[in-house]
Amino acid sequence: VFSRMSTAALCAHAEEEEQAEEKLTLGLCCMAKKAKSQPMQAILRRLEACGDFEIVIFDEQMILDQPITEWPRVRCLIAFFSTGFPIEKAIEYVHEYKPVTLNDLSAQELLRNRVSVYQKLQEWSIPCPDYMAVNHQECGEGTGNTFVENVPIQVRQ
Repeated sequence: VFSRMSTAALCAHAEEEEQAEEKLTLGLCCMAKKAKSQPMQAILRRLEACGDFEIVIFDEQMILDQPITEWPRVRCLIAFFSTGFPIEKAIEYVHEYKPVTLNDLSAQELLRNRVSVYQKLQEWSIPCPDYMAVNHQECGEGTGNTFVENVPIQVRQ
């Protein structure tokens, strides 16, 4: 989820850094599989080729095992959620060190929850088709709760 304001802010920071004749530190915070993917490598090559950025790739083990106080400090951060990624730690890092973010981590967290997405759509008066969402945490296996759907079925001949 990239925003125009974040991109504009990034450009402003790049200009400030250029005036100081320093490269803008750009951190990539994601799991190793995503960081090493072909599309991500293409993006990183383009950013490095322009010469304005020093790319800092956050090591997966560091992200998982170390507190954010041990993470490198960067002026700009790109972070992507994927399975196993501690998004709460990345959000904490952004709140603590305030790097310019190219994608909103809170929005990524919201997008992981279908009920929250539908709530936002309703708040913004965006029409959507009828839907049913199941909170698997509340009616999951082993909780003693069950989910039973009772929908009449019509068969047409």
